[in-house]
Amino acid sequence: MKQQLPTRPFKAFLLLFAFVCFSIPHSSLYSASDYTETILKGGEFIGSVDPTSEWMPGILEAATKNNSDFQVNSRQDCDDEPPFFYNHTEVVCDLNDLEGRCLTLQNQEAFLPNEPWSAYTPCGCCVFHNPAWITFVVPDSGELYIDVEIDNCIGGAGGEGVQIALYELDASVDFDTTGQSTGLWPAGPESHLSPCHYINSPQLGVVTFEAEVAAGQLYGIVVDGWNGWNCNVEVIEVLIDGETPGHCKHLLGVLEWSAGAFGFQPGDTVCAGAENVPFSIGDGVQGASHYTWTLDGEIIEGYDSTEVFLDFHHEDVFEVCVFASNMNESSDTLCAEVVVVTIADSLLTRDTICMREEYAWEGPFSLVGEGIYGPFFQETGHLDTTIHAESTIFGCELDAILELFLIGDNFSNPTELEAIICHGDTYYIPEQGHPEAMAFNITGIYGDLPNRDVFISQTSEPGSFFQCDSFFVLDLAVILLEIPQFIEDCVDSVFTICTQSPGVVFPGLAEHGFHPDFTWEWVRYSDDKVLASGDNSMGNVICKDLPVSEFLIPEDQLLLFRINAHIDGEPGPDGCDFSVPFFVSLSDYLPSTPEVEVEGEFFQGDLIPLEITNPDPTVDYEWSFSQQPDTFDWDPNHQTLQVSFSEAGIVDACVTAATPCAVSETHCFEIEVEMEVTVPPVETQKQELEWFPNPVSYMLHMRSNTPLGETDIQVYDTRGVQVYQGTEDIGEEYQFSTTDLPSGVYVIRLVFEDGIGLHKMVVQK
Repeated sequence: MKQQLPTRPFKAFLLLFAFVCFSIPHSSLYSASDYTETILKGGEFIGSVDPTSEWMPGILEAATKNNSDFQVNSRQDCDDEPPFFYNHTEVVCDLNDLEGRCLTLQNQEAFLPNEPWSAYTPCGCCVFHNPAWITFVVPDSGELYIDVEIDNCIGGAGGEGVQIALYELDASVDFDTTGQSTGLWPAGPESHLSPCHYINSPQLGVVTFEAEVAAGQLYGIVVDGWNGWNCNVEVIEVLIDGETPGHCKHLLGVLEWSAGAFGFQPGDTVCAGAENVPFSIGDGVQGASHYTWTLDGEIIEGYDSTEVFLDFHHEDVFEVCVFASNMNESSDTLCAEVVVVTIADSLLTRDTICMREEYAWEGPFSLVGEGIYGPFFQETGHLDTTIHAESTIFGCELDAILELFLIGDNFSNPTELEAIICHGDTYYIPEQGHPEAMAFNITGIYGDLPNRDVFISQTSEPGSFFQCDSFFVLDLAVILLEIPQFIEDCVDSVFTICTQSPGVVFPGLAEHGFHPDFTWEWVRYSDDKVLASGDNSMGNVICKDLPVSEFLIPEDQLLLFRINAHIDGEPGPDGCDFSVPFFVSLSDYLPSTPEVEVEGEFFQGDLIPLEITNPDPTVDYEWSFSQQPDTFDWDPNHQTLQVSFSEAGIVDACVTAATPCAVSETHCFEIEVEMEVTVPPVETQKQELEWFPNPVSYMLHMRSNTPLGETDIQVYDTRGVQVYQGTEDIGEEYQFSTTDLPSGVYVIRLVFEDGIGLHKMVVQK
């Protein structure tokens, strides 16, 4: 409702309310603007009016004459004099205290500047009527969520509600909660963080702010009544990244002097009379809004930044300090001691150094001129070297003269060293652990002309034990175990490796009294298990066998043959230990099981092609058939062949791969040879045969689920050669003697009325 009502509409207003029933104690009618009179008709909201309005007595009189009362809604108890400017606020540090913060906008008449809002937002619009601020510092970086509720609005013109916005604020200003200092506005449109429609249209109810915020930064919410409306504004929830925020204490980082600036390390020195000596902490620290500098405990006025420039007019020791602060805390104080001295107009330095060395020229407080000079060289004798430079210390300059006396070195008469080490060890000059030590581990003579200069240790100095003798010639001998050649072979499942005589390579071995002990060992590489070992103290040519059966699966497993040697007590107390391995891969010697695929239908007399699908040109293949082929044609390695059979039936075919080292497992398959005339199939009973043991030494046992009857018994070796043939009447059990069969792999074949049974057996004696 408008604050002032014309006389005529008011009369109509009274007539309208003659029929309304009001109920409220009369004592509430004369309250101040903390209340709003809500006028009802039949329980339905009609409007509200400020009880301090000039129309209030007339409304009371009309209500009394009509025996009516008013219903009065009490406004929430809030800060009813919030500051118009953000630098007059009390900044909230604990955001838990921000929840529940409530304010009531003041009357428009109390705000005089009538400042245009458009100067502080990219959204255009409006002027400030009766602004109010809430300011706070966030403790954590992240996504800030704030819910603000606007209600209990009275007065004003046009739409009911407020304009409201979130700003990032300058925390370096002086805050004055008394409101006596000049009021400040946000820095500009770029600091505005909330949507434009929050200020371009009246807001009522709950408004939500969302913004990315930085720890230690100052933010503020400004509320302004739409055309001067007075409303209650309350913060009802605050979250950062969905979590309840903590306290903004301890947000300041640690102060450090910036490298290169005076004060970044103790003992910096300047000359008396120096001006504008810089002290800097670089980019400052996170969370700081103020920097306070002091000189000998007195605050330096006019500086509130990360650097300061000071003048020093006389000799003394000064202390320059700085600390950072924000709204809620101060950092630890960072201090530097500055020594101010008066120095002579010139500097003379005399010193002695070794040839080929560099010289670091130290002035009274720092390096002089370029700082490092040299290295210095001379051919013979001694030489005085004089260098002129300028020494610059902050605030003054002086002429500087350096006179160096150079001591000759032992270039033409180097220190001779001899050493014997074990292979794998290292010899160091001047000694191990020295920061400039040089390492040697190969037999040879080092430091001889013309490259002797690279072996200057650069560790000697006048007055030291070696004086300037920094050149060395090293005669180094490295003891090494050498195996001239390994020879390997594999025949009949036995792997053999031979070596030439092993030797310890070292000039003059006998005269040094070395007596190496040699050993050998077969080692499984996967777990370093020693399979076989022995002694070879004489260091002779050796050949050692290892049965392939001791090679473990998988076939590509690595083995190694290792020759070891030990020299006891020389060249050091622990002697020398050597080992030379030779690796052996099983896959290089053991053939793979051949594979054959048979496809198609075959009849009596047809040529049937058979081919190894995983051929190896280094391997021979041996074939066998249960029925003698009428035609047999194959290539030299037996990788492919063609066969034909005159009799119809199932032909059992087997193929084995063989190398001089070993024989693969036998691959067996069936070839079905059909007759030209088709006959009805005869259903036979399936036999289930069980064989044991495997491997077998002397007697193989067979069990069947039914008696076999008259059975033809055939046994083949891995070459497909039949080594036994016989006929017996077999029941449900059968025993076959292997006494006459040598150790090896065989296939036993039983042909009976209802089928054929095959079994691969390993005879091991």
